[in-house]
Amino acid sequence: MDIQLTAALHGHQPFRDVFDVTLMPHTRRFSGTVEPRRLIPRPDEITVEDWNIGQITPECYRPLATGGVLQRLPFNISPTLLKDLWIHAPDVYKAIIESEKISTDRFGGHSNALVQASLNHVILPLAKRDDKITHIKWAIAEYEMHYKKRPEGVWLPETAVDEETLALLADENIRYVILAPKQAKKFRKIGDTNWQEAEWEGRKIDPGVAYKVNFEDEKFKEKNINVFFYDGDFSYNIGYPDDRSGWMHDSSEQFLHRWLGARGDFKHFGVDIETFGHHRKEKAALLVGAVNLIESHGENWQGAKFVNYGLFLEKNPPQIEAQIYNNSSWSSDVELNRWGQTVREEKENNGHRWTEDRYSFYGITNWHPYWRVQLRNAFDDLNVKLKLVYEKCASKYFKNPEQAALDYGTVVSNAKSFYDFFEIHKTQNADIEKAYELLEMKKLMKYMFTSCGWFHDYVGRIEPFTNFICANSAIRIAEGFVKDLDIEKDFMTRLSSDMIQVYRRAKETNEQLIREFNSSSESQGRAAA
Repeated sequence: MDIQLTAALHGHQPFRDVFDVTLMPHTRRFSGTVEPRRLIPRPDEITVEDWNIGQITPECYRPLATGGVLQRLPFNISPTLLKDLWIHAPDVYKAIIESEKISTDRFGGHSNALVQASLNHVILPLAKRDDKITHIKWAIAEYEMHYKKRPEGVWLPETAVDEETLALLADENIRYVILAPKQAKKFRKIGDTNWQEAEWEGRKIDPGVAYKVNFEDEKFKEKNINVFFYDGDFSYNIGYPDDRSGWMHDSSEQFLHRWLGARGDFKHFGVDIETFGHHRKEKAALLVGAVNLIESHGENWQGAKFVNYGLFLEKNPPQIEAQIYNNSSWSSDVELNRWGQTVREEKENNGHRWTEDRYSFYGITNWHPYWRVQLRNAFDDLNVKLKLVYEKCASKYFKNPEQAALDYGTVVSNAKSFYDFFEIHKTQNADIEKAYELLEMKKLMKYMFTSCGWFHDYVGRIEPFTNFICANSAIRIAEGFVKDLDIEKDFMTRLSSDMIQVYRRAKETNEQLIREFNSSSESQGRAAA
């Protein structure tokens, strides 16, 4: 096989704009005008910086999009980020869309653009099945709005995976996902009976081939989806260079030498796109230069050529199947307790056995505070109560409430007018504002689980604060429909004292925003009249 190069570049930024996380009248949200950018405030009232547009875009997104990288290498630009660029950096957005079109022509109809499996970067294995379905369908609707086609490849947030998520993706005709090698459990040649262990960190996994997923759960056995395991050593060298690997960042030529030294003839890595230019300052030019050297002088680099995952899969169908670790990701140990998963551990002493919760990260016991699990449990409980509100009330406004919720993704993505959507789904005498509020509640229920809220070390950061604003917006809507559930009171009993402090600050911020939106909408209405 000739040497073929590719990569999975994952670009994600959490919500930065208050319009994404708070409730406003439908006449304001769907007015057809672009609102001026308004950043979500920090809970500590320190001036917030516009990282997405003000810093990371000129450092990373713009040079990579305009420098030809995305025309050649597969990428995932998360929906939150892509929408941000669409509104506030249209030149970069245009370059991304054009890059996708060029890649599709270049690689035999296979797109470089990967769909992110949830709009707001949710850890899907920790979600309930119905929530997973909504996330996936909404994400595909967003992808179709921007790229005008169905996706064939998926980037899973944090590459967090379980078999149910893969089965649901297969139901949407997704052909492949990208995972870290350590997420492979074992593998074998298709048709063989004996399995081989992937071993520690997936050391026996060959990143140079595609694998067919072999589902252990019998109910998923007939599902068909494939996986590419990126080169773990090379990817780690890119993201976390040390004295032994830092040389590769000195020039585009040095980077190419390391790339071409990766295992196999199909050489690919997986990193955050922000690595080039933001996490590693001034290194966007490094990757731009490397891809242009291959493009213009490939004969000097062992004749290497670019390919993307879709085209490689078409020409090289899997000969090997693999089983994956459920509840694994690229940035945590096998478990997902970084994002609040409760992990039970068996203990034994003097013949006595018991189980207790374990909190660890990369095997370091008690590394992460208990707040992660406590916050996850509080949000899970709130999610159940909010679902009950929707189930109790939605039939008054929608002919098929479940289908309306699934289809609302086309409105969230701006692919369909809310008013056209409402005409399709409404009951005969449905109140449009009430119907809209219920659907916004469904959206905010998803948004409050944005993974960034659990990623960092303490609950007082802006990311958990943003999730609390989403939760408060959803609670306000729910309590407007059902008065006697004490939803907020019950939610707060699940929170620690420091979480309650952050939530109250989020509630105050949200109330002020809602007052402003309602007031300005009323004045606009009077002016129009």
